Amino acid sequence: LNKSGKALANGSTFTVSIPVGAMRVIVAYPATLRDITSIKDVNGLNAEISSGFTKSTVAVEGANGYTAIEYKVYTMDFAKANDAANTFSVKI
Repeated sequence: LNKSGKALANGSTFTVSIPVGAMRVIVAYPATLRDITSIKDVNGLNAEISSGFTKSTVAVEGANGYTAIEYKVYTMDFAKANDAANTFSVKI
């Protein structure tokens, strides 16, 4: 589980570490930002892999019943457990 802990904006780039044994990758951020413009497989010669992700939108309720906020969620499922650590570079 990776958390950037920083405020994202349109044009932000961040990395997602994929551990050995992973079966799924999920990237989520507030829906007020634009769609992801690029996801690159750093260990795979920086190949563009964004087409392998499925986009959805979910409402996430705040703590103590605060109003829900919409999030864009991008998901990729692997056919088998990831056999080597990897890194994806994501750009919004």
